[in-house]
Amino acid sequence: MRKRVVVVVFISLLGIMFVPETSAQSGNGSLRGKIVDEQGAALPGATVTATSPQALAPVVAVTDGTGEYRLANLPPGTYTLKVELTGFSIVIREGILLRAAANFQVDELTMKLGSLEESITVSGKSPMVEVTNPTTTMNIDAQFQEALPLTEGGFWTDFLQMTPGVLSRPHNDGSGRQNYYASGVEHREHVTQMDGFMAANYWDMNVNRTGLSGEAISDTNVKLSGVDAAAPMGYGLVINMISKSGGNSLSGSAGYTVQPFSWNGNNAAENRQEGVVGTPGTRKVDQFDASLGGPIMKDKVWMFGAYRRAFIDSTVDRSPADVQAFQAFAPDLVGNFPANLLHSHQPFVKVTSRVHQNHELVGVFQYDRMRQQSVRSNEANRTTVTDVGGGMYGVSLQSTYGSSLTTKFSFNYNNKQGNDPSSYDQSLMDLGVPISIFQNTTVNQGIPTGVGNIFNEGGYGTMAIEHSSYSVIRGDVTWFKQQGLGGSHEFQTGFLLMPRNSYKGSNIVIDPTGWTAQSVRLRDPSNMNSGEIPFSRTFVTSALETVNTHGQDHDYGVYVQDTWRPMHRLTMTLGVRADFVRRYDVLRSFEIEKAVHVAPRLGGALLLDDDAKNVLRASFAGVHRQLMGGRDAVAAFPGNPTASSKTIYDNNGDGIF
Repeated sequence: MRKRVVVVVFISLLGIMFVPETSAQSGNGSLRGKIVDEQGAALPGATVTATSPQALAPVVAVTDGTGEYRLANLPPGTYTLKVELTGFSIVIREGILLRAAANFQVDELTMKLGSLEESITVSGKSPMVEVTNPTTTMNIDAQFQEALPLTEGGFWTDFLQMTPGVLSRPHNDGSGRQNYYASGVEHREHVTQMDGFMAANYWDMNVNRTGLSGEAISDTNVKLSGVDAAAPMGYGLVINMISKSGGNSLSGSAGYTVQPFSWNGNNAAENRQEGVVGTPGTRKVDQFDASLGGPIMKDKVWMFGAYRRAFIDSTVDRSPADVQAFQAFAPDLVGNFPANLLHSHQPFVKVTSRVHQNHELVGVFQYDRMRQQSVRSNEANRTTVTDVGGGMYGVSLQSTYGSSLTTKFSFNYNNKQGNDPSSYDQSLMDLGVPISIFQNTTVNQGIPTGVGNIFNEGGYGTMAIEHSSYSVIRGDVTWFKQQGLGGSHEFQTGFLLMPRNSYKGSNIVIDPTGWTAQSVRLRDPSNMNSGEIPFSRTFVTSALETVNTHGQDHDYGVYVQDTWRPMHRLTMTLGVRADFVRRYDVLRSFEIEKAVHVAPRLGGALLLDDDAKNVLRASFAGVHRQLMGGRDAVAAFPGNPTASSKTIYDNNGDGIF
């Protein structure tokens, strides 16, 4: 199997070497159009130059024999086209908005006889419809998303609530984050990328586990269906956030979002018989965003940085009975009930440099460790810990050779994960084991069982430690052939190598005696102030630290694709992707999966009119599930080992267990 993978990767590399742009990784797109004279005849040999404040350097193309041009490898932004040809006046077309990973067609431009010293500026509507790709995509501009805030926290994922075919529900932590469902799959099946780098958390691939300030994003591209062969494995959406790069002028922004608890409405109903009022679920937001970008060396090196400090707290809705339980067992917390906490610091830095006329080197650092402590309505302490996130480090080299060949190679490392030892509050460790208070007990086969859990107090019983990391090596090459073989062709090939995706989860018992939990009952089931009697205690009898899941996976993916344009209005795509997948359970030396996933990708796009205002698309795509570590049914397939334990009981309440 290993030799087979090496051979396939080597063949792909040979293809890259000898196959004399790729938007799949970086989110760059292209503009195409036609240059004619006043009689409508095609003008070959005209020089078309695209410039933008968002582009580090101008991009140049020359029209072919049909007067058509193609400007490739353009980052999203607003462009100006300048058209020059000896014997004709210069034509300038301004205000062309290019979206991430889009291929737009510009209105036909007409050149008039005159000298190059003369120039004519024309205007028109920006193209809005993708003209070559059969993939159904949607782009969300960051400024538009900021102008329509959908949640108090302004999460970068909010745009998915406006995406056709996507359903959402609130995440269960009260923070305002959402879980998103699309293409008939659940929220952990979507692919999350940033500038083509893999940005998801391998322990839990839910898109809301990736945190980022909206100030860092310029555009977001979402592939809804019909993905091309360059897209990584994944059942659901393929999301690529395109970050800002800075510019030749210094710019920045700052914002502060505040919502205190007092601004929330109170819909808790009063229990007239008890005279006790419940509490509503409310949310508090204390969030700061800032960004700064500009030149380190003009036209050579740009830098952009963004930072978010987000403190989002939420109270839990409590019934009058819950409030009564607090009055009995934790009266000092009444009026100051514990709330859920989601606190994070999210820095982002990007450096874009032009190391040569044809080579652009980009480095990215993104960090999103989100610290979360949660509490239920009848709990005195925040004993549920769900920390997620970590660092993503990436570097890419994008090169252009003439007007036909573009390459991009990248490497990124990601150590985003779940809880670590620092996730757990020392003060709660000092409180001892968690205690569950029941109204009464019933005896089942001689064992007392709690009835009516009315309150929970104490600290942690165990710590869940959840490590994960992975590395990604990618390479993409596109060769564009203007005419030949019945039309123009855009040949694309590449590879995605994930050689070591690692995850490891373990449970650590905090009490040195192995004591993990205690259950107690009321002395008088009808009186919460009557005191409590312990009736069961649970101890771990094996090692105090147990590794319950440990895996190492890999994915070696290669693809090839041809986008063929046999006529002016028709573009057809034919591609295939193969991923060589292995999933290995380190605990048991057990191979969970060893497979080759072959995915054909077919499609077409037909322009129904010459100005590309209406496009008919059709596509067929074979898709496969992306790899995920800890919170994954495949990872748990062999079963998770648990520590052996014993529970001792006091049946009659005499203190003897």
